[in-house]
Amino acid sequence: MKIVGVVDLEFTYAAPVEFSFAPPWWLLLERPEYWRGGLEDWTDSFDRRLRTFLKAMVKCEDNAIQEGRLKENERLSGPMQESWDSGDFWIVYAMMGNFAFDSVYWHKIDRRFFGPRDNIEDA
Repeated sequence: MKIVGVVDLEFTYAAPVEFSFAPPWWLLLERPEYWRGGLEDWTDSFDRRLRTFLKAMVKCEDNAIQEGRLKENERLSGPMQESWDSGDFWIVYAMMGNFAFDSVYWHKIDRRFFGPRDNIEDA
């Protein structure tokens, strides 16, 4: 009965690696489902903020590569941009935020895989 170590699991997290490729929604501080202007307005605002974030991230990655702390194939900025461009961001977001799932699914995910609908209410 001798304690030889302590493991703090407070900030542990397990998820598919693809979740780390999704850009952080908190760049706007407000979740898409609570955005006053609606989901499309949030998307437009987030896209502008994401460009700034990724520009800064690339600069930090470049410095880390030059200093030997990061390899070229370990960059996260590219996969984050790809996640946003492809719409994978919305799949990850919907899976992580069950309160937003319905809205995100019909406005972003369903359209991606099944095309636009005239009336989401009839879907």
